[in-house]
Amino acid sequence: FKLRMRKNIITILFFLILTLVFNYRLVGSLLLNRNPSSIAVNDNIIVEFVTEISYQNLKELKNPFTPTNRFLYPYEINYSLSDTSVADFLFFLLFRPFLDSYQSIVLIVLINLFLSSFVMYILLRSFKINYYISFISSLIYGFTPYISQRIQGHDTYTPIYLFPLTLFIIFKFLGAKEFKKKLVLSVFIGLVMAFTLLSNFQYFLSVLLSIIFFVVLF
Repeated sequence: FKLRMRKNIITILFFLILTLVFNYRLVGSLLLNRNPSSIAVNDNIIVEFVTEISYQNLKELKNPFTPTNRFLYPYEINYSLSDTSVADFLFFLLFRPFLDSYQSIVLIVLINLFLSSFVMYILLRSFKINYYISFISSLIYGFTPYISQRIQGHDTYTPIYLFPLTLFIIFKFLGAKEFKKKLVLSVFIGLVMAFTLLSNFQYFLSVLLSIIFFVVLF
């Protein structure tokens, strides 16, 4: 048991270090808070903006997803399902009191990248798959070029850990025999699905379709 625990801790630390090394520019902008001479106009600005709006609404005890007229005044827009990853404001609540909005988003992105490898590793190990196969497969999944390219301008695509997390909870639900455990896991499934919907609508559809295919085929 001690050997397994030590191996898991080393694996988690390796995922963490690798995430920081591969994304050293994000880490630099987080720690140094540098102001670049030029910026790229992309989705990241919108994500930061709407997340800050949700945070300020919550501070004022308002619905965080209240339609806003700050985009096209005087017309109000409901941005909750507009693929802006409004679910980020949940983590934003933890970091925003200590960091600015940009640093908070960067930290959330780094956490997403770390969790992608970590959650996939947990899922594969729960299937009793060989440690080394699980480890390498988790690295391939977490550091896929698809996400590496999205970091440059599409932060909403970074929480790919939601796919293995959903599968992990579903398989735990199917394997549970006690009613109380099934009830708790069903609540977790609902929460993860809701979080996925508010994180990335395309990811939500992908997860939903995978669940439907699983139910129909198996």
